[in-house]
Amino acid sequence: MRTSPRTMILTSLALLQLALSSPHSSTPPLPPAQCAPGNFPSPFNPNLTTCLDSAILLPSAWHPWTHRPHCVEAADNSPWCVFTRAALHSSISVVTTPDEAAGALNPLRHVLDDDDDDDNNDDDNTADSPKGRRRPYEVRDVPGKGKGAVATRRIGKGTAVLADHAAVLAAVEYPADVMREEVQELLAVAAAQLRDPGAVEGLARRGARQGRKDYGGDGEVVEMSEMEDIMLTNTFGVTVGGKEYMALFPNLARFNHACKPNAFINFSQRTLAMTVWAARDIEPGEVRNCKSDAAIAASSNCT
Repeated sequence: MRTSPRTMILTSLALLQLALSSPHSSTPPLPPAQCAPGNFPSPFNPNLTTCLDSAILLPSAWHPWTHRPHCVEAADNSPWCVFTRAALHSSISVVTTPDEAAGALNPLRHVLDDDDDDDNNDDDNTADSPKGRRRPYEVRDVPGKGKGAVATRRIGKGTAVLADHAAVLAAVEYPADVMREEVQELLAVAAAQLRDPGAVEGLARRGARQGRKDYGGDGEVVEMSEMEDIMLTNTFGVTVGGKEYMALFPNLARFNHACKPNAFINFSQRTLAMTVWAARDIEPGEVRNCKSDAAIAASSNCT
């Protein structure tokens, strides 16, 4: 007997809730209208037509995520969903299956549980700089490269200068029957539901709004969405729970790619943060760069 998508989602979310031992919420059910086509205050305003089963209404059913999972179905009855935690210092959207979202609890749990109680939002103690210090760079226009991170003071070799948490984690592979338009929709929702969507939207390249052309699997020319373009040009490949994801780090995305970088990076599965270290002494005014594995780097001629 085949298990229905609704049963699979309910089971996965129930396991997720039990794993975290979260108390039941008395919040009344959300109105059905919230499952209708959406109106996100974002340039990524897709025609949202799919939603998780309407029986899953209570926020306690999708804890620790702050948003109701938004899903599309695959032919094998395995839904693909956006899971979002729009918290103060670790706002994140994950595009994956419910089973994988539940399986990712171990690396995500302490990140998701600890961030709501931190009221310190001072510029000197932000998530993207070592505690108690101003970050030693600023984002400026870089000739021929758009925006970039430029050192504002001397940075010694081996100094940790940035710890940036992933804002979007998106699965690398999808079932063949999940349409490209559906993946575009999931990515758009993932960005729109973040606490600060502009941190991701601001990474769009000049001219991307006019529509970048790409080739589909059958050779057909298709239009790439802005969010696809952002993910293509700014993400890093990471492994979480044995699964491969594209990870978008909004602050790290301002670092230019270089074949001979002046900084190197290290990803933590436990915190979902990418730490940047100075590979050599960096002088004020230097553009900070690292060797990226984003898709855009594939076109670079590093020899």
